[in-house]
Amino acid sequence: QSIFRNDAPICLEVCAGAGEWAVSRAKECTGLNWVASEIRGDRIHQICTRMLNEGLPNLAVLGGDAALALQHHTQPNTFSAIWVNYPEPPPDHDDTSANGWLLTLGFFESVHAALTPSGEGFYIVSDNLTLLDTVAPVLLGMHAADDEAPPFTPRSGTMAGQPAVKHAG
Repeated sequence: QSIFRNDAPICLEVCAGAGEWAVSRAKECTGLNWVASEIRGDRIHQICTRMLNEGLPNLAVLGGDAALALQHHTQPNTFSAIWVNYPEPPPDHDDTSANGWLLTLGFFESVHAALTPSGEGFYIVSDNLTLLDTVAPVLLGMHAADDEAPPFTPRSGTMAGQPAVKHAG
């Protein structure tokens, strides 16, 4: 919370690209704090430029590997929502353990740990049905402790803005 100097919920966009979506969300949802995570230096620069030009005190930029940041540098229960908008499919869609592919079991476990129990949830937005068919079984197959609900559960009937898989924190 020291980055934003307030106690508002924090939302994370992973693989934020040039930051258009994160900047628009920060402008529209001023009661929330936003973090745009990106690994490429040129895109980090674009996000920072947009953030400074728009004067957005509720947006921060995380430059680096989001999977590593979530796994090693994020406290549990940090984010109210985590978004992955239009991720790249794995190099070989039959091999979800491919080196360099973000949406792995380890990443999903880190997402689960980083989400607040009362938060919005985890969203993967894609128009690539093969990608979604690849990640859904991984998410739904995650196991919680014996006395807990599964970390992610399917939602019936998805609508625009609603996750197909809901974090059950």
